[in-house]
Amino acid sequence: MSKSATLAQKCLKRLEEPFDDWEAECFRRTCGFLEFGVVRGAASSWNAMALPLGRRSEACSGEPPATPMTEKDADRLRRRLVRMIETQGRVDERSAD
Repeated sequence: MSKSATLAQKCLKRLEEPFDDWEAECFRRTCGFLEFGVVRGAASSWNAMALPLGRRSEACSGEPPATPMTEKDADRLRRRLVRMIETQGRVDERSAD
């Protein structure tokens, strides 16, 4: 399984937990990077999501957008992640042939 598919699966699991605004923004960035195939950017955003409160200001200049993760957002991201995993699975199958 590719690194992007592995991270997408981690993201699917993470959607089951609540997000604060910082985590929601990092999560959205992670999914965006994954969608465009930028695995390093996705991994960096994923890691930033776990920063403790005191370290977050070091990683971001200014205030992050205060946009909470809604159920509608989570459903949309879930569909995108499932699609990415399925697509990567088909690519993996073709390259195994």
